[in-house]
Amino acid sequence: MPRFAFKLATAATFLLAAGLASARAEQFTVCTVMKTSDGFAALREKPSRDGKMIVKMLPGEIVDMELKNGKVIKQGKWFRIAHFPGVEMPNPGDPGYEKVRRGWAHGSVFDECG
Repeated sequence: MPRFAFKLATAATFLLAAGLASARAEQFTVCTVMKTSDGFAALREKPSRDGKMIVKMLPGEIVDMELKNGKVIKQGKWFRIAHFPGVEMPNPGDPGYEKVRRGWAHGSVFDECG
């Protein structure tokens, strides 16, 4: 293989791999609820402390950032999330999926996501 073609094929492979990795990162954003002074973090109906509390999320529980067009849904420092009271988020149709709750939570209650 000529040297130029080899370099071009190598560059294309690298770009394809990088593109797939970034696409996956955009579509899979899981975080863990951190310990707070209250002992829980609130999942709310709207992105505000005034929003009705849906559920108290406990430290160590899993949240999944909701996406729209590949981007995290947020308003200011509030994120639209799906919460599951356990350590592994079930898939739709799996046992326990009915316990998944959706709402808004302040970004300060999550660890580094990814």
